[in-house]
Amino acid sequence: MSRAHIAEHQTERNDYQAMAHYLFLDFDGVFHPVGSPIDQLFSRLVLLEDWLRAHPSVSVVVSSSWRILHGIEELREFFAEDIRLRVVGATGIHWQQRFQLTGEIPIGVRHERELEVIEWLSSNHVTDAAWAALEDETGLYRPDNCRVVYCEKTSGLTANELERLESIYFTDADATNSPKTRLDVLYLDFDGVLHPESVFVSASRGIHLRDAPGRQLFENAQTLNEELRPYPNVKLVLSTSWVRALGYDRARARLPSELRERCVGATYHSRFHRPGREDGFRDVVAAPLRGQEVLADVQRRRPSRVLNFSRANTVSREDGS
Repeated sequence: MSRAHIAEHQTERNDYQAMAHYLFLDFDGVFHPVGSPIDQLFSRLVLLEDWLRAHPSVSVVVSSSWRILHGIEELREFFAEDIRLRVVGATGIHWQQRFQLTGEIPIGVRHERELEVIEWLSSNHVTDAAWAALEDETGLYRPDNCRVVYCEKTSGLTANELERLESIYFTDADATNSPKTRLDVLYLDFDGVLHPESVFVSASRGIHLRDAPGRQLFENAQTLNEELRPYPNVKLVLSTSWVRALGYDRARARLPSELRERCVGATYHSRFHRPGREDGFRDVVAAPLRGQEVLADVQRRRPSRVLNFSRANTVSREDGS
């Protein structure tokens, strides 16, 4: 992501900075259990990304020791594309700041990460902003600091920590703007729901309908949008093989703007599903059954109410076209 692209959004970010919520993130023991092998790093990040999509006022600041070896651009790259602009910075390193000011390296500093958070808030002129932290290591914050949510380092982030995090940020007075704890979720398939199910993929024609004269892709999307309009609290989770074929951001982009704004995630995550590829498109044959994906997402997201719009088919490959 270029610096110019980030700068394009900087003015808008400054406008809401005073009312934003800041989340200070540790990585190890939060996004993955401590000691995870390389191929399992960031296995829990999708939980937080989905939560952030449902809470657009929350900006991310990296407080993890990963910030020592990685610059802010590299740290952003760990996150999904639609979340990267919300990673607004990283905390400084307290002993380095003290050394620059006094020429001395502090010995035995207690609650160092909390000091770094306070220094970041002060240097960015947002000392009155609401903030919270996800952490696995005790001792880096004061024991009585109620803004810190601790994850079990052997398991990492779970829905329980996200519920506690939400209770820190959002009070009853915020309820009209932010969901209090759980969502009403509609799991949305595309094929057989938003258009006929005879959808095929080819390298030459891309994703297209076959044997459906006069029909168009996403022809029913506006109808769904009208039906959902009286229910502003309903969020969409994409449960469609289009996410496997295109990725979440590109699949979501095919929806009308009002439906895109309702999207909070997908049942499919490339970090957990690693199918093969042919002709530039992901092969969907090895993907788990759609019902298993939805069930796993319900168990992880724990919505208050669920509706599933699906024909349980997949995007098929059209060979030789």
